[in-house]
Amino acid sequence: QLPVGEDGVLVVTSLVKEAAPFIRYRIGDVAALWDEPCACGRSFVRLSPIKGRADDMIKLKGVSFYPAAVERVLRGVPGLGMDWQLIVDHASQTLVVEVEAADNGAPAEARSHTRRETLALEIVSRLKDRIGVRAEVRILDPASLAPRAGDNRAFKPRRVIERREAPR
Repeated sequence: QLPVGEDGVLVVTSLVKEAAPFIRYRIGDVAALWDEPCACGRSFVRLSPIKGRADDMIKLKGVSFYPAAVERVLRGVPGLGMDWQLIVDHASQTLVVEVEAADNGAPAEARSHTRRETLALEIVSRLKDRIGVRAEVRILDPASLAPRAGDNRAFKPRRVIERREAPR
């Protein structure tokens, strides 16, 4: 058991089957225990929200982080769409974040190159502050990452693309 507040991988055990063997299931979700009282008044130890999967963790330049942490940063920046992806190049130790601009019907000048550069710089700063990794950020046109209805491909983009060796 880890100290309260420290992230760890969840392990669950069934306590209701009398004749079943004592088995622990390592489910792979990462979370922490919280001991401060809940806003509702309960004082039991609680489980934090799931922070990611143990097998999803990315280690780059000595910093470990989860794609979900990047997503939380992106969700906090207005003007971005819902689709994003990470390109992790382990050979060069670089991280590229590609995220779609919001398709809010704004005129083209509101989605200008300058506005995208400003958004990208803000994301770079927030990522450095929150997860400790410097990334290249690319703001893409709306609907450029994920195929849409009517397309024969899957509707969800691949979130993490990892490259292990230098291109030939």
